[in-house]
Amino acid sequence: MDDLPHFVFYEHPNVDSGLDVIADYLPKLSYEVRHTNIRLVGETFFEREWTSFKLRYLSGDAGLGDLSDIDVLLSIDFNLGVPKKNKIKTVLISYDMIPWVLSDHYYPSFKQNFSRTKDVKRSIKAAIERQLYFNKFRQANKRADRILSISEHTKRDIVRILNIDPTKITTVLLGIDHTNNKESNPLITTSDATGDEKKINTSKKKYVFFMGGADRRRKIEELVSAFDSIADREKDMHLVLSGYDFQSYETIPTEIIKQAISRSTHKNRILFAGFIKQSQRNALFTNAIAFVFPSTYEGFGLPILEAMDMGCPVITYHNSSIPEVGDDAVLYAKDAVTIKKEIELLISDEKQRQELIARGKRQLKSFSWKFTAQKTLNILKKYK
Repeated sequence: MDDLPHFVFYEHPNVDSGLDVIADYLPKLSYEVRHTNIRLVGETFFEREWTSFKLRYLSGDAGLGDLSDIDVLLSIDFNLGVPKKNKIKTVLISYDMIPWVLSDHYYPSFKQNFSRTKDVKRSIKAAIERQLYFNKFRQANKRADRILSISEHTKRDIVRILNIDPTKITTVLLGIDHTNNKESNPLITTSDATGDEKKINTSKKKYVFFMGGADRRRKIEELVSAFDSIADREKDMHLVLSGYDFQSYETIPTEIIKQAISRSTHKNRILFAGFIKQSQRNALFTNAIAFVFPSTYEGFGLPILEAMDMGCPVITYHNSSIPEVGDDAVLYAKDAVTIKKEIELLISDEKQRQELIARGKRQLKSFSWKFTAQKTLNILKKYK
């Protein structure tokens, strides 16, 4: 085993990155990889930060202990930095350029902050955080020996914004576990905008579904508007929103979304599911008329694959990396009017709906964690 390369993977606490899936697949792909030469770090905040400090700031082997024989570091978080030790090669995964492309929403400048808050101290603090973030991100990507982008679109953005040589970047698409447990539990506890708790059976409900965050690149207000128009005629139609930001109406952090829901004439049929178990998520996908994903920017768009995997038609926006994932297996909308049009199509045309589901199943064949792991391994082996 001593002649085998030694790999270290940075994990991130409480984040389901898929890296654990890759680490599980690697020993199955090559004799060069065994669990004895893979080290996962970062299960706790302290371990992650201490390992990062040792690799970044300690020169030579002093103090590195069992990390001194590392051949390659696969980092899933640029915040951990790039090792100072020249002999340790670093492969950095870059997911997207959202904070750069949509900086007005995620890292606004001092001027933008001050115009909104009129608070000098708060605006200065935000401006410093913005600069530190951008500097750290730029440095990590420039110092890494190899960058893995999760889509071709992310690669193009990195090249365009950071002026990085495209030959340094390899696109490794994310995957999906085709052996995933398909257990389904249709019983879900939700609440509406008034706070009333509603226990529903998704197998007996007519609804469209969204799962994700409520940040500004997700145009949930347009989905709500489309739902309102349909619900005027479809008296039993519901909209189910799931994810951390949708535990209740009060937990939604984005004012424009809250206003859209508040103005809705059918707010009692907009249901918040919050965090849900895998079996409940499976049921929500399986029984939905459609999974609607009105996003204006994605580094990849994994929820689209998850919907396809459960036989759920997808309506989404045509931008960023989304066409790489959806191709012709999804319906593309661009606003509330076209979301409404596509939902109505799926309600009225069962043949079209089944054709879309079949296309989704075919599209899934291009994505798997095994493919992702194999391509990742091929790159890591170059640094043996």
